[in-house]
Amino acid sequence: DGMFRVAGAYVTPERRKALRAKGLTTDFADASKYLTISADGDALVSTCARHGTPTFVANAAATETFCRQALAGVYGIESIVCKPVKGGVLEFGTSSGPETATWPDMPPCPDLPKDEIKRALEDLGAAYVIFWQLRGDYYEVTAEFATPEHERAIRDRYGEDDTFASVSRMFALPADGDGYVATAARSGKSFILPNAMEEASLKRQKLAQKFGIREVYIVPGKDGVLEYGMATEIT
Repeated sequence: DGMFRVAGAYVTPERRKALRAKGLTTDFADASKYLTISADGDALVSTCARHGTPTFVANAAATETFCRQALAGVYGIESIVCKPVKGGVLEFGTSSGPETATWPDMPPCPDLPKDEIKRALEDLGAAYVIFWQLRGDYYEVTAEFATPEHERAIRDRYGEDDTFASVSRMFALPADGDGYVATAARSGKSFILPNAMEEASLKRQKLAQKFGIREVYIVPGKDGVLEYGMATEIT
């Protein structure tokens, strides 16, 4: 019908904690689900899709031409990037709190392996997805996602918002090391770990045990390394 709608959304656990501390039970992504944006308009999403190039706004709450300016103000949203992807537009951004980065200019937009991510979530039933990128001499997490079902299971079991994916941000993996991520990047070879909870060579083995992560896939790509895995039932 010529309208853009939110088809899916993810907010980091750190951001949700910050919002709850301010008395907010919803977030910018939740609120955006109730809006429709015309594909023919001049909104950030529409322009991105029409021209097939990423679009950027440095301060969404102070930009009058941004159609969700008021919502950005309510939820403390700062910078927003829209990137064209197959079937729609990927939007991601930062907030005014210390839990996210600061983007004075448009950040690099890595080419994510969308087909592999779709296979992981829809065909294999992955509980989480991580994208590792080289930063200096180390591979670091630049994007991560956990399914709402997995997040809910963790919250019910431990009473916390952290997930295997979000805690993995604390790890920096040496590019010249012999870990799975670095080795996959150097060799171009994918790895499958049948049971991460029993994989002694995995530096995050204890995390895998805590969060019930079993089968893990490590897949090298153009701009980084994709990791995803399935989870056992947390009891």
